Amino acid sequence: FIDCVTSLFNFFSTGGVVSITLEQPELSVTKSVTRTVKLSCRFQGVSIIHWYILRPNEALQRILYYESAAKNGYDQGFNNMSFRAEKKNDECFLVIYNLEMSDTATYYCARWD
Repeated sequence: FIDCVTSLFNFFSTGGVVSITLEQPELSVTKSVTRTVKLSCRFQGVSIIHWYILRPNEALQRILYYESAAKNGYDQGFNNMSFRAEKKNDECFLVIYNLEMSDTATYYCARWD
């Protein structure tokens, strides 16, 4: 199964407090091998979303970042054949195709400068 964790971030700037909220509403998602899963990240005040994977007994890895439909960046070891990000209104989705047992992990959405 695939777990998602709810995340809430507040960032501070020299001009005062900038409130940025990221929320992953589904705490747990279970899908069968070879299926497709769509993980959600709701946000406010964010333009670029980063998606990370934390597999058991491994270091946290960034999968990709989503800036716009025309601009996605994949980190080494990840590609658009297995992973894709898409955005609708104030929600960004990580779509994982053709699930494998190795996709069992905790997935995080994040924002950073």
